[in-house]
Amino acid sequence: MICDLCPHMCDIPEGGVGLCKARAVKGGKVTCINYGRVTGIAIKPITEVPLRHFHPESGIVTIGSFGCNMNCRFCDTYEISASGAGVNSSKYTAAQVAEGVSALRGRGSIGGAFMYNEPLVGYEFIMDCAKLIKEKYGQLVVLKTNGYINAEPFEHLLPFIDAMNIDLKGFSGSIYERSRGDIETVKATISRAMESCHVEISTPVIPGYNDTAEETEAMAAWLASLNRETVLHLIPFKPNYKMWGDKPASEELMADMQAAAMVHLKNVYIVNT
Repeated sequence: MICDLCPHMCDIPEGGVGLCKARAVKGGKVTCINYGRVTGIAIKPITEVPLRHFHPESGIVTIGSFGCNMNCRFCDTYEISASGAGVNSSKYTAAQVAEGVSALRGRGSIGGAFMYNEPLVGYEFIMDCAKLIKEKYGQLVVLKTNGYINAEPFEHLLPFIDAMNIDLKGFSGSIYERSRGDIETVKATISRAMESCHVEISTPVIPGYNDTAEETEAMAAWLASLNRETVLHLIPFKPNYKMWGDKPASEELMADMQAAAMVHLKNVYIVNT
């Protein structure tokens, strides 16, 4: 059976799972097997999402599950993103998540942020939680996502999302080919999201992958064509997952990439991780 959530369009047999390890076919239906499965929940500054220009003095409840529909060799949350149903997690209902998010309002939280793994592979749970957080409790909903989703399901979700940080992993097709994604889908997601809610962008800077000033300037120019006020977060690569032997991004490289991006954008930050 075809799962039509993202461009992979996985043809999943009965009892099997899709590439993301979070969606399966049971009883002839595509099922979200990470529904309500929470691998991490905490209240954090919203700047750690990262969102720098969206209620920057506030906190937010961050929530993660498991699974991802891309396979980045440089993933820094691979323990949950590359894992399936066997990962350690706790079971919550959408009502419990929404109520818990609301209960932390008194500690400076403005809502819930779905992140850590790729939240959109748990689309049904995100939708159910987001509706309750917004409609019942009047709080805000944030996504930290790779943006790799088909247009129709994304359109249905957008009314319930207030802000996103979307990964743009580079501005050439090659980095997406290595990561089992495609840049045009992500660009379409970014363009549409910017019409609906606050959007900030995160880009890892990886030596040998996407570290030329020309590529970074081209990416910034495209973002500026959508909105010159776009916030871009540049994240220095540190060896991890399948790239333990690779060299980290130096301070000098990060400064060069920031300067290249600021030819077109004025809100460019280096994320200190």
